[in-house]
Amino acid sequence: MDQLVFGQSELQRICSAANGDTRGQMLQFRTALALSSAFIHTCNVVFDFEPFEVGWGDWDVHLSKVDTVAKEVAQKGSVDEHNVVYVVEHSGVLNLRSCLHRCSFANRTFAQLFSLKDQPYDSSNAKHEATLEQLWSNLKPDVRRSGGRITKEWGEIGFQGTDPMTDFRGMGILSLHQLVHFTAKYSVEAQRALADSNHPTRWYPFSVAGINITGFIVDLIRERLLDPLVYEFADVHNPGSDISLENGVNAVNDFYSTIFTRFNDLWVRSNPRDAMMFPVIFNSLKDTIRHELKAQAHQRGNSASNMGGPKQRKKGAHCKKKYYKRSHATKCRARDIDQIQDDLKVEVATGKKMEFEKDEDLPGLGQYYCTPCARHFIDAKTRDVHLATKVHKRRMKDVAQKQYTHAEAAMAAGKTIEKYTPAHPDASSKMEE
Repeated sequence: MDQLVFGQSELQRICSAANGDTRGQMLQFRTALALSSAFIHTCNVVFDFEPFEVGWGDWDVHLSKVDTVAKEVAQKGSVDEHNVVYVVEHSGVLNLRSCLHRCSFANRTFAQLFSLKDQPYDSSNAKHEATLEQLWSNLKPDVRRSGGRITKEWGEIGFQGTDPMTDFRGMGILSLHQLVHFTAKYSVEAQRALADSNHPTRWYPFSVAGINITGFIVDLIRERLLDPLVYEFADVHNPGSDISLENGVNAVNDFYSTIFTRFNDLWVRSNPRDAMMFPVIFNSLKDTIRHELKAQAHQRGNSASNMGGPKQRKKGAHCKKKYYKRSHATKCRARDIDQIQDDLKVEVATGKKMEFEKDEDLPGLGQYYCTPCARHFIDAKTRDVHLATKVHKRRMKDVAQKQYTHAEAAMAAGKTIEKYTPAHPDASSKMEE
């Protein structure tokens, strides 16, 4: 229908446009492919996370997968033959093959990042150890660790245990590389974030936060929301260039640094009561960034902002799920006052403070606990600072009150049996006799 009315197919109009907007044209190109039922096989190749180039030599001798896909798209999309051949008549013109080169470049960039994610941290690997030491040097340039490789001092830059290797289990060395990129290239922002993360009350684990941001970056890649970020770094004249690949990876790492800076600013503005608010604040930022990326794609003519990635549920689709509500209603619930009062009674009876087994998921491995506030702290110094705050003093007043019991709750619900005394006890006793 498009060809009958305008004399050109949809793909031909997109490929022959000369507005200089690389991202906009690429988004329109992806949309045209994804929405066409004739390009199912092509979409499986283009939107996979594997580069689809084979040989980059003489085009007449070595036919690459890009050329194969280009011919298939040209035939099914009714694109003129001269638009299939790579010819740039003037700056800003994107033809069919250059669009496919950019798609392949995005896959190549993301494949590189996924390979780092799947590579676990190895303490016997000298490069991994050197990268970890570089992270420490970037954040603590004038401080030398006294405890060596395995030490609690790693907690000063936001690791949970004595060995940072355990924190890299989920995201591999990709999270380490992105932390090093952020702390090296954006040292001012990184130092400010590190200082804010070590606040006496509103602290958060710096490095662990960075690892969580890496996980968010991986999710955005799988949802195909970061494709426009790397398209402009593709070298269509030399598609196999390692320099362009490095630029694409750095673009993703720069976006990671931006998210880290925004998270720290949001954390400071929110002024949370403790580190347990991390999931709430971080999820809020993730929703905002996703909305921004989709809005940018929509403004550039991409109506299918999530093509090639997993299908997104309708917003709020889980609100009517009974089991979802039940499981999330008490997900981050802290201990109630009556439970804390029971804990204090146990401490008084035993004469010992509450003790916890070492847990890498808890701040300070769970060894620095404030019973009245039911909070874990990263070290004894931070806990001592907390003991002098108004928050702790208010909680001490709360736990000093009379404990709320089940009997009182039953009485409030009217489930108790009232015992009435006789109005005339003497008369009633005589009648019984």
